[in-house]
Amino acid sequence: MGDTAESLTPDIMYGWRVNALKNWIKEKDGILKMEDFQRAGHLDQFHYLGLECNDDIIDILHINAKKKVLDVGSGIGGPARYISWKTGCKILGLDIQESLVQASTEISNLLNMANHLSFRACDATTDSFADTATYDAFYSILVFLHIPQNPRKILFGKLFTSLKESGSFCIEDYCLKDPSKPFTKAEMEALTEIVGAVYVPCQDDYKNQLEQAGFQNVQFEDLTETWSQWTIGRRNRFLEKKDEHVALHGEQVYRSMETFYNTVADLFIGGRLAGARITGSRGKVNADLEAGRNLIKTKKRGAEEIMANVIRQI
Repeated sequence: MGDTAESLTPDIMYGWRVNALKNWIKEKDGILKMEDFQRAGHLDQFHYLGLECNDDIIDILHINAKKKVLDVGSGIGGPARYISWKTGCKILGLDIQESLVQASTEISNLLNMANHLSFRACDATTDSFADTATYDAFYSILVFLHIPQNPRKILFGKLFTSLKESGSFCIEDYCLKDPSKPFTKAEMEALTEIVGAVYVPCQDDYKNQLEQAGFQNVQFEDLTETWSQWTIGRRNRFLEKKDEHVALHGEQVYRSMETFYNTVADLFIGGRLAGARITGSRGKVNADLEAGRNLIKTKKRGAEEIMANVIRQI
């Protein structure tokens, strides 16, 4: 898949999310705690598998209270809040959208988490992000797909520089499953206009770009089947609960959500879109990362577990 000149996050994907979460917060009585947000599901955790994905990242990167972590494309702050609350680590979240950074900060302050969480609005592909040897780890969940090829290469270089010598990373992202079978014209339009995916390379190209930035020990874990089942289940569950969602968010927001969820499910059904968890490190060997990879191998999710996760999210 070729790339466009600019990063893209369509309003149909993100425009409804801040208001949707704020509507959910308004419906709650009393002082909110992090435990409450574990029931917010897809309104607080935009990514596949929700809190289970966050737990996987904690395990893979061996995140603990001693580590300083970077969240690249932090969105409304759901993963950062959960991971910091669960481990006691300090996290800086970066996002290009001012409205999401403002909402992240407001919600985190509401939860009295300012000592461990901070959010910064910046384009991390530019000089506005120049941190050096600062972070023990970074993670990014379904973000790089919005960034074109050349800016992405710049960003990878900056992220490499931002890590300590012992640093590691975890990325979850889209890939083209088979470079000999490119996306159709309709799929390209759906990826760009609805999902905002401006550049979706095959696995080999993705790995080469990370290694060119300096990263070593890069490995891919195929998540395509899990994500396919999950996005189809999410779409079906969402449609089943139409009346509830319309009552909470209104007809217009519901329609935006419906379009987005249908589109993503159809892309995975098409068989050309793949999902991957990508891990690696600044150095050739990273003991924490190796231990984390071995731990993740013990986690198995069948169809029943995936559907149970969907039900908790939607």
